Amino acid sequence: MKTQIVLTLLLATTALGQSLPDSIPPWADLGVNGIYLATPSKVSATFGNLMGSLIESEEDFPYVNCSNKTGTQILKLIFHPGSRRNVFHEFEVGPQRIKFDEKAIVINSIDEFSTYKGIKLGSSFEEVTDIFGEGYQILDKGNEILYLHDVLGDENTEFLDHFNMPIYYARYHFEKDRLIWFRFGFDYP
Repeated sequence: MKTQIVLTLLLATTALGQSLPDSIPPWADLGVNGIYLATPSKVSATFGNLMGSLIESEEDFPYVNCSNKTGTQILKLIFHPGSRRNVFHEFEVGPQRIKFDEKAIVINSIDEFSTYKGIKLGSSFEEVTDIFGEGYQILDKGNEILYLHDVLGDENTEFLDHFNMPIYYARYHFEKDRLIWFRFGFDYP
């Protein structure tokens, strides 16, 4: 009987979802306002089951739009095909620009979206680089700067293995030294 109880507890804990790794590399950001990448238990605790709210897209994977309480910002939770329920591997934050026919779940407790590391729309380029440090690729596209970090390779296997994903990326778009849009997470294998 003890074995059965332990096995049941182990399976229940595993079913709740991925936990955060013991150590998070300085270049990684893992969540927005307490909702973490590849962690269905956090999504379920905040929203319940979001699978019925998925929006199909020809340009991107299925996703769910969440709005801050004032409707000025959107958090896009991006779902990878073949993932378990409420497992979102990519997050995108930007100004409210959703199509008229798309729904957004309003999160009345959130004034603005902020990442695990404190990044939010309006952050300066210096604030973002101070948080993440060196090792990023900077691309200048006119008045927009793309601050890009793709993670793969042997030195990152512990972090990537924890989530069973091959690539982590983060993209930060700036205009006039202010963050106007960002997206981060695990690239679809």
